[in-house]
Amino acid sequence: MVAHPDAGPTQLLPHTEAANVGAVANRKVVVEAIFEGYEPSGPTVALQAARTVSGLLKAEAEDDVKNHLADVLTRLQARAGNEQAVEAESAELTAQSAELATALEQASGVYVYTYPHYYRHPYIAGTERRMLKVGRTTNKAWGRVISQARQTGMPEDPLLLRVYTTEDPVSVEKTYHMMLDAAGHDRSIGAAVGKEWFVTTLEFCDAIASVLNLEALKGSEEP
Repeated sequence: MVAHPDAGPTQLLPHTEAANVGAVANRKVVVEAIFEGYEPSGPTVALQAARTVSGLLKAEAEDDVKNHLADVLTRLQARAGNEQAVEAESAELTAQSAELATALEQASGVYVYTYPHYYRHPYIAGTERRMLKVGRTTNKAWGRVISQARQTGMPEDPLLLRVYTTEDPVSVEKTYHMMLDAAGHDRSIGAAVGKEWFVTTLEFCDAIASVLNLEALKGSEEP
């Protein structure tokens, strides 16, 4: 970031050891929060950064640094709990989900979706590991997939978070599930929820897409 001050996450990626653009973006937020006082507009991003800063605070021994990190943590936590910011983020996620759904009506691929409650509350406290459904569809079948998601008894509509486009969704989905299982990202196998729900992260799903050279549609420009 010092050597490339005007670079975004995509431009910074080749200069890092991060797995993908999303990982770079998350770390960039933390650096800017600590050194520049930056407060991300999205409460979920702010909460994620707050968890990282909290870990740094626990490991720090110097009083001056601890005091600074404590101030940063307080600001990030305030942003994460801001009701207006939460409402704005929810509206943005819903709009992005609709945008991705439109794209998937015209393409085949592997999708990742969840429900708003699962998105706001990670399955494992203190992490970004959420309940995410990783499945496949063709352009003709997406309407049926989303219809089924709305008929599961959930009080919320699903949020489509990622689409990884491919002409061979069957084999790509199989690879995704195999890699998620191998990484120990627990799979839910309850009779009522099927076998496509994993406790994982979007960052890990994006990393798999990078390995497979798949285009990742996110429904918005990168932060």
